[in-house]
Amino acid sequence: MRVYGTEGNLIVDDIRLYLQKNGKKKRIKTKPINTLEKPIKEFGECIINNKEPEVGVKEAMGNMAVVDAIMESVKKNGKSIKISGD
Repeated sequence: MRVYGTEGNLIVDDIRLYLQKNGKKKRIKTKPINTLEKPIKEFGECIINNKEPEVGVKEAMGNMAVVDAIMESVKKNGKSIKISGD
């Protein structure tokens, strides 16, 4: 996957992240993280304490609309995909 910017591009190749700028490609070192730990912990705390989660349903649906649009754009060779503002 590539993300194009005005000053450079980010490239994800398997599990590696690269920055491409001025024709040069440099690997960005990252450390592995457990991406599910915080949401699962928060979910449990919301149930125990009867509170609302940090990210509600509306925000989560908006995030998924962006992810869906990205995937559709990839399938259509980078074509822009409109996301409704519902």
